[in-house]
Amino acid sequence: MGHGRQGEVTNDLQSSSRTLWLSRATVGAILPNCLDEPAEDQTRIWLGDYFRTAEARTAASLDEALGLTPRPLVRGTTDFVLAQAASEPTLEQAMRRTAEAYNKLHGGAYNRVRRMNGLLIYIIDDAHFPYSDMPSAAVSLMLECVLIHLHSCFCALTHSELTPSVAHVATRRAPGEGDGAMRLWPCDVRWGRQWYALAYSDRVAAAPVASAGPRPSAATVQSRLMHLVERREAELSHGSDLPALVRALLRVDPACDQASAARQLGLSPATLRRQLAADGLPFRRLRDEILNDRARLALLGTEPIAEIAEALGYSDGRSFARAFKRWNGTSPRRAR
Repeated sequence: MGHGRQGEVTNDLQSSSRTLWLSRATVGAILPNCLDEPAEDQTRIWLGDYFRTAEARTAASLDEALGLTPRPLVRGTTDFVLAQAASEPTLEQAMRRTAEAYNKLHGGAYNRVRRMNGLLIYIIDDAHFPYSDMPSAAVSLMLECVLIHLHSCFCALTHSELTPSVAHVATRRAPGEGDGAMRLWPCDVRWGRQWYALAYSDRVAAAPVASAGPRPSAATVQSRLMHLVERREAELSHGSDLPALVRALLRVDPACDQASAARQLGLSPATLRRQLAADGLPFRRLRDEILNDRARLALLGTEPIAEIAEALGYSDGRSFARAFKRWNGTSPRRAR
């Protein structure tokens, strides 16, 4: 089945009213030869697509710095830094260990953590950083995305949602086109500063680094990062539309249950259930909607139905076929 049609379906399932846009030309300077496929919008690329493409490029190039510096960060750097930070008892200490680890990797004191004026601030001072030959707009975008990556690391380390505790973020550049990376933040954004910074209320400084469960990894950080992007996109596109926020969570993790969704949205399960019921959209219906979207998209390809069922979390093809028929009135095989 045609690749182009699959792209059309993807565009249909993902709202065309997105707001977190980046300049396609700037992204192209960071990820050359990765944006060659024709796109509906030739001037912009969505922030989430940038992070997905960057992850794929990292896997292919084995350089987590994406060529930002002549001194590459080898594949596995994020896992190494997380392991260092996870050995600390509190968020503040984990942030300091993160800064130390990156300073050693880059060979200079470019990262530091400060406590001042009721804030806990992670600072990237790149005034003397040995960048590769890359346009200044591309450097700024990469550093702004590094702030998002670091925030996702700190959330993963504490197993908590720290976004409400972000007081401000800072960037060295002035506002302009393609500000999607900074629009991600629902807080004060400070432009034209002397460094890049991520400032939290110091009330979270003593937040414990999670010791139970699996250690955070690059994969869990990427998952949290994409959840952050999807959720903020839903907030900007739909305001306080709770079903839209739940859909955004489910697009990132279709296996997310109602209790987990409530926790991520800062609600009790009972409150989430009641508010969704008031909209006439119970959680199960929203989850079925997302699963059906994914199933119909997958059926446009050549992947065996049994593998599609497994990818969607079904124990066997029969369970998936029953659910698909309930949603669409026909079997997956006939729909294909």
